[in-house]
Amino acid sequence: MDHRDAVAPEENERVLAANLLLLDGAHRALQALRAVGIRAAAEKGAALLLSVYTGEEDSRAMDDVDLVVEPGALPRAISVLERRLGLRRIPDSGFELGTPSGAPGHGVLRIDLHDRLHHGGARSAREALARAASVSWGDRRVEILEPTDHLLEIVAHAVLHHGRLREKEAEDLRRLAALVNGRELRRRAARAGLLVPLSVALERAQGARIAPEVDRLLRALPPLGASASLMAHLLRRRLTSHAPPGRFHLIVSPCYRPPAEALGHLARRAWLGPDVALQREAGLRPPARPAGG
Repeated sequence: MDHRDAVAPEENERVLAANLLLLDGAHRALQALRAVGIRAAAEKGAALLLSVYTGEEDSRAMDDVDLVVEPGALPRAISVLERRLGLRRIPDSGFELGTPSGAPGHGVLRIDLHDRLHHGGARSAREALARAASVSWGDRRVEILEPTDHLLEIVAHAVLHHGRLREKEAEDLRRLAALVNGRELRRRAARAGLLVPLSVALERAQGARIAPEVDRLLRALPPLGASASLMAHLLRRRLTSHAPPGRFHLIVSPCYRPPAEALGHLARRAWLGPDVALQREAGLRPPARPAGG
């Protein structure tokens, strides 16, 4: 059964209308940036709709457009989109732009700009833009992240930044897996320090059913050693907990911390608690609780 069958037709129509508005906004924004020589590409929802959800634009809702721009060009990109698209900065929202929400007869376009990626900062953004693909959307062209970069970004953003992997992201991973070479994914994940989060995310995307493309990628990853197994255990527990999201990037990020240091920091956090037995099994020193903690 098509997974859209369980959704009311009017909901499909609402999602489709919103998505078409946002895709049009993505195209116009990229076109405006390209005209002034700023490299940029769509990621997340817009890029997924134009690559792995083609023909199903009513089946995956998106709230805004995420664009990555070349490092150092963010202030200029904001200025260009404000002038050319009439967008305005949304207060207290980082680098998010939007149309006035109360304008009658107009939908709301929100564009979230980034000049770095979660799986490697400015360096990964620069490299991903050099590999970005140009895809067709009707008679228009839209630049999107290449599938391997996109899959790693979804893993880093969901698992490390938010500390959760919803069914929507799991389905995104299952679809992207069909477009990704396992050996190249392993190489880039190792370079970014993402082998453990990647393994955990793919396991959860696999779930109880066997998704052949996900299984193929899992088999391409190396077996986890003791320290990596402990990290995987903590990440799995974090993804199944109900702790408030949004702080996990401050707890553990293999991109910026050695795994043992990251695990010690992670185990000290009150909402996870130390797992001393597993740490001893992995040969790690149990972390001391901070005074008053």
